[in-house]
Amino acid sequence: MSNPTTKQPRNSNLEGLRIFSMFLIVLGHFIFYTNWDFQQTDLWLRTAIQWLWAGGKLGVNLFILISAYFLSQSTRQSPNWASLGKLWLQVWFYAVVLFGFGVGILHLPWHGKNLLQALFPLTTGAYWFVTAYFGLVILAPVINFAVQRLDFKHYSYLLLFLLALTFIECTTGNHALGLTNDNIPTLIITYLVGGYLQRFPHFWQKISNKQLYLIIASCLLLLYLSTLSINLLESWRQQSGVRSSVVWRYYVSSSPFQLINAAAIFLLVLRRPPKQRQSINYLAHGVFGVYLIHDNLLLSPWLWNHLINAGAQKCSLWIFPQALLVAASILIVGLICDNFRQVLFQAGAVLVRKIKAPHQQ
Repeated sequence: MSNPTTKQPRNSNLEGLRIFSMFLIVLGHFIFYTNWDFQQTDLWLRTAIQWLWAGGKLGVNLFILISAYFLSQSTRQSPNWASLGKLWLQVWFYAVVLFGFGVGILHLPWHGKNLLQALFPLTTGAYWFVTAYFGLVILAPVINFAVQRLDFKHYSYLLLFLLALTFIECTTGNHALGLTNDNIPTLIITYLVGGYLQRFPHFWQKISNKQLYLIIASCLLLLYLSTLSINLLESWRQQSGVRSSVVWRYYVSSSPFQLINAAAIFLLVLRRPPKQRQSINYLAHGVFGVYLIHDNLLLSPWLWNHLINAGAQKCSLWIFPQALLVAASILIVGLICDNFRQVLFQAGAVLVRKIKAPHQQ
């Protein structure tokens, strides 16, 4: 989502990052939704496979950072309702079409709740990210009004305070504040980081590319070690009859490891000389459609544990190239599908204008 107040050429570097963020999201979902059997899997390999889920929330953060970097500059006093309307129509289209495809073509079992989610995807939790993203965009003018008046010192204090809170929530597992759940507050924290990067570029210029690469490697290593530690703790707890923990405790979007990692990647891409490549910019328009297609609540279980069903095989190092291939394939197919959707919507818009034209004369 670009700055709604000005029409500027899209930086293909950032559009390419948008595509890459969706690739990471699909990669993360491959790990998260597959029913793995880790009973006979080496602890180090098991942890490495689970570690790929970090890409899911990292992709979410990158997607929000790109939006926030431009949207936080806006001086609009109200949301861009026209843009939200188009986005809602896209969400509703996919929810209804995929419901029909799943029930009518694949003959998937369904309940009344599935139909309600297809007809009212925003309010029934059909896509958590879409609902949270809509809320974020609606609140953006209010957030912008506040953060545009913060100086570097107070903005830094605010982010440090929020990062400390999210780290405490990740560590304790207490979600009383709701800062580590899949909701609007989580996206707001990421949005604030994006606005911070946009407002104070002089500070980030002091950090070299080498240091940014080191930050990225450190964050990824810490995420792996956190999963390894929890896996070791789980092994002990299972032996002692204690309920197991969640291995992805530090993988949430608002985790300091994930936020700092995403910010470092974003800065590396932002420092590259701007480019305008029509092909990349065009493909980037379809990434949201990729998310709506592959993360549909009705189709998702069939996709991951029937069509792909990677969990049926014995876990080995071949999981990693398979994960990359599956994520790339879903991304490509999703982009192709959304290209057809865009053509259909454009044809529909032309038809509506032709119908309205005689009445406007």
